[in-house]
Amino acid sequence: MYHPPTLRVEVAMPRKEELSTTMFSDGHAPLHRWPAMLVEEGRTVMELPLPPDVGGTYYLELATADQRTERRFTIRTA
Repeated sequence: MYHPPTLRVEVAMPRKEELSTTMFSDGHAPLHRWPAMLVEEGRTVMELPLPPDVGGTYYLELATADQRTERRFTIRTA
């Protein structure tokens, strides 16, 4: 069965806020940007569809109006 690649991210928000997500290469070149979404206060799980033919090490940037954070992740294909 075919399953498109998806990145599953869990975030904990202190208040309802718009969250932007961007995927960067290992060298920090922007690769993909998902539409901004309004995230409720508390824990939220997001499933972000990944571009085709991904594999390797990447960074995910999560950004609000006044803060941002990056997390490194690896995709391994069989």
